[in-house]
Amino acid sequence: MPAELTKQLAEINAAVVVARTLAHAACAGSPEQFRRILDRSRYCQLVATRMGLPMSRVHILDLASWLSALPQNHEARKHMAEKYAIESLIEAGASSPIESVEGTIMAVVRAYQQAIESSPQAGADGEKLRTQIERLCAGCQTDTARKA
Repeated sequence: MPAELTKQLAEINAAVVVARTLAHAACAGSPEQFRRILDRSRYCQLVATRMGLPMSRVHILDLASWLSALPQNHEARKHMAEKYAIESLIEAGASSPIESVEGTIMAVVRAYQQAIESSPQAGADGEKLRTQIERLCAGCQTDTARKA
């Protein structure tokens, strides 16, 4: 692995550790909320890895997952989102248009989490879950729809 890539991954990993610590503090009163963010991070990593995304993009998606636990006006979130140009990724599927493969992953994971939270038995029925995710994702703006 080239030295520059190794340095870049180490920097992103350090940012992930900081974001995870801040998310844990932000969710201190709500273990369920922290668990939701932890699951979001895990699901995003799993999907991105299975899709064969470069590790730097997997780690950026992980960072966005953790930063999604923080309010938009949080200074550390604003700084990291700006540094890594990921604000739209952090909010993908929530309030931002989907602009990338990573944004699509985040939106689908959010939709999956919403479907499971609204109907826990949906996880046992793959077809029902797929239908719910498609319905939830139908409301997500895509970059194409935004440009139209």
